[in-house]
Amino acid sequence: MERKKRLFRAITFKRKLIFYSILISTIPVLLVGLLASSIAARIIQEEVNINHQALLKQVEYRLNHLMENLNIHSVTIATNAAVERSVESGPPDKNDVSQSMEMIETLRKQVNYSPIRYDVSLIYKKFDYVYSSVHQSIAYTRSVYDTIFQHTRTNRNFPFVVTPYTYGNKELMLLRPVPLYSYYTEGVVALNVSIDELSKVLDDSGSPDNYRSTIAVVDKEGKMMISSNHDDIGSKLTSMTELYQFWQNPQGYTGSIRMNGIAYKLAAQRLPVYDWTIIAMTPTRELTKKSDAIIRITWEIIGALVVFWIFIAFTGSNRMYVPIERMLRKMPAEYVGSTDSGDGLKTLEMLLHDTIRDNRLLRDQINEHMPSLQENMSHHLLWGDMTDAEIRRKRDQFGLPLHGSTFRVCLVAADDYAVVAEHYRDKDHSLIHYALRKMAEEICETAFSCIVLTPQPGQVAVIVSESGTEDADGATEAKLHDIAADIRGSVAKYFKFTVSVAISRAYEGYSGIRHGYREALELSAYRMLMGPDVTITEQEVEPAIKQSSRDIVQLQKSILSNLIGGSTDEAKALLSRLAERIGQSVNNPETMFGIFDYLLVELDAYMHEFACELRGAFREDIHKKLHSLNSLAAVQEWLSDTVFPVVVAQLETVRVSKQERVVQHVLQSIHSEWDADLQQIARQYAISVPHLSRLFKEKTGEPFSDYLIRERMTKAQEWLTRTGVPVKEIAERLHYSTIQNFNRAFKQYTGMPPGEYRKRAEAGEQADG
Repeated sequence: MERKKRLFRAITFKRKLIFYSILISTIPVLLVGLLASSIAARIIQEEVNINHQALLKQVEYRLNHLMENLNIHSVTIATNAAVERSVESGPPDKNDVSQSMEMIETLRKQVNYSPIRYDVSLIYKKFDYVYSSVHQSIAYTRSVYDTIFQHTRTNRNFPFVVTPYTYGNKELMLLRPVPLYSYYTEGVVALNVSIDELSKVLDDSGSPDNYRSTIAVVDKEGKMMISSNHDDIGSKLTSMTELYQFWQNPQGYTGSIRMNGIAYKLAAQRLPVYDWTIIAMTPTRELTKKSDAIIRITWEIIGALVVFWIFIAFTGSNRMYVPIERMLRKMPAEYVGSTDSGDGLKTLEMLLHDTIRDNRLLRDQINEHMPSLQENMSHHLLWGDMTDAEIRRKRDQFGLPLHGSTFRVCLVAADDYAVVAEHYRDKDHSLIHYALRKMAEEICETAFSCIVLTPQPGQVAVIVSESGTEDADGATEAKLHDIAADIRGSVAKYFKFTVSVAISRAYEGYSGIRHGYREALELSAYRMLMGPDVTITEQEVEPAIKQSSRDIVQLQKSILSNLIGGSTDEAKALLSRLAERIGQSVNNPETMFGIFDYLLVELDAYMHEFACELRGAFREDIHKKLHSLNSLAAVQEWLSDTVFPVVVAQLETVRVSKQERVVQHVLQSIHSEWDADLQQIARQYAISVPHLSRLFKEKTGEPFSDYLIRERMTKAQEWLTRTGVPVKEIAERLHYSTIQNFNRAFKQYTGMPPGEYRKRAEAGEQADG
């Protein structure tokens, strides 16, 4: 017995299908021969039922195939970048020609490549406009779509179908939001299929001529969407008819019904996805004729019928197996060997099992990498290289707490990075940074919504989100000072180093995060002269400290810029100026070493962007080596003769693109000195000034002069609004030859002179107060 079971399981699905098909097909024929006239009518009814079911299944398959194709094309259109941009920026008559042509060409290709004929309508809800690929474009409020949305309750961003003649429409409509994740608030794509195209579903449906079956598809409201009788299309079943009762409960309806004096045998098949019903109707008199004929000739043709049904079963089984064979031909290469066994169903089952497993693994991997994606997004916020729309989309996608209207950046920086490097080596670095981030996050979350990340070694940035309401009593400032004190105290308690916390002012909008980070970086540099373990704000920094720190930071940035550009001699000259400035303003060695520690950290961070590691180029720890030197002259000599040449050699070793280096050199000069000498930089890299200008525009998207003016004016607006620095000093800092040139440039950029701009800003602050 067990051996027979094993042999049966070893038979392929295709052979089992043929075997059962032949068995099922021949037994009824033999019973007809044995029982003859007593069961002839019953056999005919079974045959009709089989025909009905096959007919209904085929129509169901074609309807499902049609709707699947429409769904695929609607998703393709809704996720197309050109269509999304068009919905966001406006219809073709309000958009530039190239963008409109791109969108129209996208829709045309989709329609041409589809096996189903349909026309596309793109609905711009925000712009009260409907673009059609076939008909004349009209206003949205005068279209049938306005009526549809007024009477249809959408389910989030799921698509929905409107059947013909529902709201005066003469076609089937599939509607889906654009963009795909939106909730029908911005745009909608509608695919419209005509009645003639829908009627093709019934063409060649397999209904035998001698049965003269009528096929109809009825929607959930009782309207006939499609019918073999074109006069019935669009009509609605009335509750008084037998056909309506059958439509309501096909399983509970037995016998036949009469319509127009003719008795019909009915069968139905429901499509649960769309709540449609397919009804097949065959005249009973046609069945009676066939049964009478079969009764007369049953015994004469029984042998021929047996042979005939065996042939039909064999052929039909092969035809039924065709979809499986088609899927097997599309199997991935790693499953090809599995199809040699001949059991395609087992192969498909194996593929399905592997697909489910891979999908689960992929979902787990996405969840595993979500923290990394969130941190990467946070870095982009600090860099300011994303639009507000992109930030809002990513914010919702990654679940970031960025729902406030104003933002501050608190920068937690190690006071002596040499101590961090000495006590925490290799893998401990990442663990210490993680612990520092979690500590800052837990402390900050008690009072604010915040995001914490590590922008550079030895630093933790906290982006604080505020509601934007006026803080008249300084409660927010006080809370931030308390949080800074808690962070500094916790670090001193649990770690072997101390930190200082720089707190920026509040800035409006997501673009203000970048300005807050820059300000926090500038404030953090003041700790070189203020000492370790302090909280730094704009109000707490004395003018003398500001000036000294500003000069020192400026020299540090210039040194970095020249080293990245390969100008070792210029970097050494600037180092001499830095050492001279430190000798004039720094009174203790700890502060001196802190300044040079900061220089090494910044240099290591910049080199990391070019896939270089500064610390890996030396056998001993560079920060420990720095602190082992006993004089300012020794530090200067070590940096000039040892560190700087290694930096330049490292950059040459990895063969950083000259184009990338020269553009980075220009950007570094602009961001650190608010100016850049293109002729000098071009001469240094042995390229022409026009070529350098082209490279800069390709990298940044705008000409050098426009970029420089924008950066200067942005910084000027910040100083005029946030500080009391005189206009003349601002002009000098931004490298304008005269105050008149600065005033002229500022007025062209903002529409008003600097003095008036400052007065309006002060008046606005007083009005808010």
